[in-house]
Parts: sequence; structure tokens; C-alpha cells
Amino acid sequence: MLESGLIVRLPLEVEWEKAACWDQRREVKLRYPWGDEWSSAQANTADGRGDWMLAPVGCYPGGASPYGLHDCTGNGFRIVIGRPPAVFFDDLAS
Repeated sequence: MLESGLIVRLPLEVEWEKAACWDQRREVKLRYPWGDEWSSAQANTADGRGDWMLAPVGCYPGGASPYGLHDCTGNGFRIVIGRPPAVFFDDLAS
């Protein structure tokens, strides 16, 4: 059971992108959660395994985002709420 008053929702697209690829230390958006160069060893993809299938969260710790979010690439599809106004991202970046 959830606590009374607790709100649970899907992330907005900009929230997902920030959690998945934003490096807050360097203040730059990465191409992949682990950096700017592709590495099939960092994500659950057919490229890395030969056959694609689901894997438990955390099996690719080197692919975690700077925020600590695991499995942002591969292992399924992201589901987010539609795109908010552009000004919303400015609030998230600060």
C-alpha cells in the first residue's frame, strides 16, 4: 500500500531525459547514460547479447546514469507523459 497522499505518476519526457542522460557535475547532456561513446557491454541489447531478452534491473551497473538510474538503454521501452512546455525544462535544469 502507498502512504496516504502520495502521488505516483509516469515521468515527463524531460524528467526521463534528465535522469537518464544529464551529467549534473559537468552540466552537460550525455549521448548515452554512461557517456558519449556506444558500448554494448553497458546495456541489455541484442548488440551485446546476440538475442535480446529482459534482464533484471542492475545487471549492467556500468550503464547507470550519473543520477544512478539503471537500464535507461535497452531492457525495454520507456513510457512517459507527453512533452511539456519548453520552459519546464529550464526549471528542471536548475
